Amino acid sequence: IFKFTIPYQRITIETDINDMENNEIKENVSMGRTILVAEDVESNFLLLKAIIGKTYTLLHAWNGKEAVEIYEQSHPDLILMDIKMPEMDGLTLLTIMREREYRVPVVFLSAHGDIPSTVEAMKKGSLDFLEKPVDSQKLCQLLSDILKKDRVTRKAGMEPEEAKKLFLKLSPRRQEIAKLISKGLLKREVAERLNINLKTVEAHCQFIYSQLNVHSVVELSSIICGAELSQD
Repeated sequence: IFKFTIPYQRITIETDINDMENNEIKENVSMGRTILVAEDVESNFLLLKAIIGKTYTLLHAWNGKEAVEIYEQSHPDLILMDIKMPEMDGLTLLTIMREREYRVPVVFLSAHGDIPSTVEAMKKGSLDFLEKPVDSQKLCQLLSDILKKDRVTRKAGMEPEEAKKLFLKLSPRRQEIAKLISKGLLKREVAERLNINLKTVEAHCQFIYSQLNVHSVVELSSIICGAELSQD
């Protein structure tokens, strides 16, 4: 029996250690979304499993080197990783993944949430950086949002970086209008919110649809989702 304590909550887990072995890699991971957790402390992995294990299929890597191998075998939908790991740390792992053009969302989860590490992680392409002890609600919401956006973008057949480059061709004002339209607002509502003329909004929308080569709000939303997934 393993017990973990986080603020205001105690989680008790009964598990067979052998179940944690990576023979899960050979099993069917197509049921739902799959997350690869790169974490060298077993108790931390078990805590994450208690929080998100019923929602997602989890794969476990003990270090960055193993994470690369598991990713190439299983192609998970998202990677949740620690920064400080033996053999290969999280930042080195992320660098390798970007060099090999692995198109997978990455979220850092670490007790080492210092500003330099956070800045470096974001520059290398991490989508977010959460500190331990983990806020279970925040983690669950973050993963859900990222995977939803990623699914919409990939369904449209466009990679996040491609979507971002396309979206940034728009002026800041047109980006603002496009985001409001993608959220379901009518052109009239956009005009009222931005305090501009309706015909001006209509002209902007015509340009936006032409520039992005989209024909519906759904297609527009997919590009915006992809642009939001991509990080400098």
